Amino acid sequence: MIVWNEYNCQVSGGTYKFVECEDCKQKYVYRMMREAAGQGNSLYFLDNAGAERRAKNQAEAILKKTLAAECDAVPCPKCGAYQQDMMAKLCREYRLWMFWTGVFAIFAGVLSGSLGFILFEADSRGWGLGLGVVTLLGFAGGIGLIVWRRKLADAFEPNDTPLEDRLAIAAVRSTKVNNFEKWLKEQEIDADQPIMN
Repeated sequence: MIVWNEYNCQVSGGTYKFVECEDCKQKYVYRMMREAAGQGNSLYFLDNAGAERRAKNQAEAILKKTLAAECDAVPCPKCGAYQQDMMAKLCREYRLWMFWTGVFAIFAGVLSGSLGFILFEADSRGWGLGLGVVTLLGFAGGIGLIVWRRKLADAFEPNDTPLEDRLAIAAVRSTKVNNFEKWLKEQEIDADQPIMN
C-alpha cells in the first residue's frame, strides 16, 4: 500500500504594470494582484518539509509566471482607451455566463438522453421520447448559446463603452507615471518591497 501526505500552498502577490497608451502615448501604471496554488507530496511521510517547500516553490513559480503574462483591463487615465491586450481580455470574458449556461445545457441534454434511452428500453416509451426531445433541445440550445456568445464577444468593442465609465475606472486603478511616487505614498506602498502576501 502506498501512503503519502499532500501539502497545498496558496500564495498571493502583485506587481506594477507600466503601460504606454497606444492611442495618446500617455505613460501610466496600475497594480495587478493574483493568486496561485502549488502542491507537494511526501511519500510515506518521509519528506514532509520537502513537500511543503515544493508546494510553496511551485505556487510562487506559477504566481511569477501569471504576473508576467497577464494584465488587468485598466484604461488610460488621459484618454480612457483600453490597450489591445486589455481588449482581448475583455472580449474573452464578455458574457461568459452564456458559455457556461450552454455547457450546462449540453451536459443536461446528455443526462436526459441517457435517462430517456433507459426508460425507452424499459417500455416507458412516452417518457423516453419526451426525454429525447429534451435532449435535442438541450444540445441545440447549448450549442446555440455558445455560438451566439462567441459572435457577441467578437463584435464587442470595449473602447465603445461610455468614456466617463472608462475614465472612472482609470482614476481608481491607475496613475500617470509622473505621479507614481505620490500614488505609492497615498496607497501606503513601499515600491522597493515586493508585493507578496
